Amino acid sequence: MANVNSEKFFKEMNVAFVIGDLDFIEKHIADDVVWKMEGEETIEGKQQFLDYVGSMDSDHDVKVTIDHVRSDGLHATVTGKMTIDDKKGLVKSYSYQDIYEMDREEAGKIVSLTSTTQEES
Repeated sequence: MANVNSEKFFKEMNVAFVIGDLDFIEKHIADDVVWKMEGEETIEGKQQFLDYVGSMDSDHDVKVTIDHVRSDGLHATVTGKMTIDDKKGLVKSYSYQDIYEMDREEAGKIVSLTSTTQEES
């Protein structure tokens, strides 16, 4: 299983969200995972999590830059910037923060994710 102390793991997880790599995500989330997103309904359970990621709008070009990753093995924080281009000329930029909590018993499994974004002007 992945080394969750590794900055590389969390970078790979963030890239998996952007490109919709459901296989990678499925391998690294617990069955009872909870995803809280600012301004959205809470996602509960592996299948609902995968369904949500799979339904993300693929009609947009998304670029993600990871500025900082900090992990102690059970918790990690990832901050960065995201640019979304709707391919019609509308480009929006956001700062984001993802806070991960890892399973204490099942190494390499995410049990909780809290995501916040802020649109940049």
